[in-house]
Amino acid sequence: MLANPTLTTTDGRRIGIPDGYFPDAGVVVQVHSRVFHDGVDADGHDRLAVTLERDLVYQSMA
Repeated sequence: MLANPTLTTTDGRRIGIPDGYFPDAGVVVQVHSRVFHDGVDADGHDRLAVTLERDLVYQSMA
C-alpha cells in the first residue's frame, strides 16, 4: 500500500490524496475521523462533511 499518494488522471488532472492506495488493485483507502476533520472550515462548513463529499471523486473514477 502506498501511503498518502497524489493520484492523477492519465492526462495529469489531480484526483486527490487518499490515506492509502493499492495500485495493483486500483483500491483507494480513506479513513474518515472527526479526530482529523473536526470543526468548521473558514467558510463555516463542517470539515468532516466537506471531506466526505470531496472524497466522492474516488467513486466516480472507478
